[in-house]
Amino acid sequence: MKSSLGSNIHQQLHSMKHVDVLVGIPSFNNEKTILGVLKTVDRGLSEYFPKSKSVIMVSDGNSTDSTLDIAFDKFKSVSSEKVCTTYRGMAGKGMALRAIMEAARILKAKVLMLFDADLKSITPEWLRDLGQPLLDGKFDFITPYYVRDYRDGTITNLITYPLTRALYGQRLRQPIGGDFGMRAPLVRYFLDWAYWDNNVSRFGIDIWMTTIAANESFRTGQCFLGVKDHDSRRPDQLGPMFRQVLSTSFRLMERYCHKWEMVKESRDIPFVNAPYDVTPPKLTIGKDDYFARYMESSVNLMKIWKDILRAGTFTQVKKANVSGMFSADIWTRIVYDFASAYHSWKKDRFKLVGLITPFYYARLDAFLKECEQLGTEEAVKRQAEVFEENKNYLIEHWEN
Repeated sequence: MKSSLGSNIHQQLHSMKHVDVLVGIPSFNNEKTILGVLKTVDRGLSEYFPKSKSVIMVSDGNSTDSTLDIAFDKFKSVSSEKVCTTYRGMAGKGMALRAIMEAARILKAKVLMLFDADLKSITPEWLRDLGQPLLDGKFDFITPYYVRDYRDGTITNLITYPLTRALYGQRLRQPIGGDFGMRAPLVRYFLDWAYWDNNVSRFGIDIWMTTIAANESFRTGQCFLGVKDHDSRRPDQLGPMFRQVLSTSFRLMERYCHKWEMVKESRDIPFVNAPYDVTPPKLTIGKDDYFARYMESSVNLMKIWKDILRAGTFTQVKKANVSGMFSADIWTRIVYDFASAYHSWKKDRFKLVGLITPFYYARLDAFLKECEQLGTEEAVKRQAEVFEENKNYLIEHWEN
């Protein structure tokens, strides 16, 4: 793959001496938040890594607002050197991160930390808690752990967390959280990986990194970061992200089937710091009748779904259409049936994944009610346990 960095950035990076810490910030139209993120990152590096040589890098997706101008002109670092660039290649978060990883390799950075540009709740302590265990060599890859409103992070709660836990045996609560830390060997491993398709270049990048780290003998940990306050979107606005994340998950299931078929149970992943009690801000998004949205789609898709789902699962779906309640068990079997179909699908796999989206809305409708009754973490836990309990169902049908 061609470099995601322009020749002028290559020259700038090669003119710098080796660094200890590189902080990368992928951005796109974040003019309202980028300056706050940059200033907080700078404070964190100044306060907690004063003896470490550091660089702050903004990797922008050709923003149409003032994001890059603010990073260039209004941000003056007191602790670090600064690199601001528009990455090259396909537009997407994955390509933004690839450019940052390339920079980390050129700079021979010992540690790379990544923070989203839309963060409102980032503190200097995030850098301390995420970066120091990496510099100390205790972990290779650290995922974030946030407390969030139950309507936030629905793709995580319904897909990526239960799948990561059931398939690979690691209870990484926020596998697509957006804010990560990693050491140099893992950065090099990511860059040398041959599989970097369109989905990975976009929103598939987070689950791609987490899944590889979990399966390639890298030491994983979790960092408690308190509340995540960012530019949230309604679940029904996450369609492209949903398809890209799930397509990446399904493709990695093929890559690592020889491993996940042998995993019998999940285990807790250690925290690199001590969690504490916090209350997340409530999302200011209106409620929606997601089940009605599902039913509208089901009118034209039932015949197609019948060819994809197992007979028993399809019977359960028809019953759920009447009851109006999609349980965790039905949802799990639907995901596993689609994963098996993806494995043998010869046509457009991305369109196949799109056919599961209405089921996501149906399950989301029931899940949000469960969160209100049980609390978010208990509802998420029960969902994930059902994914584990039904794993033999997946294994039985995977090759068929």
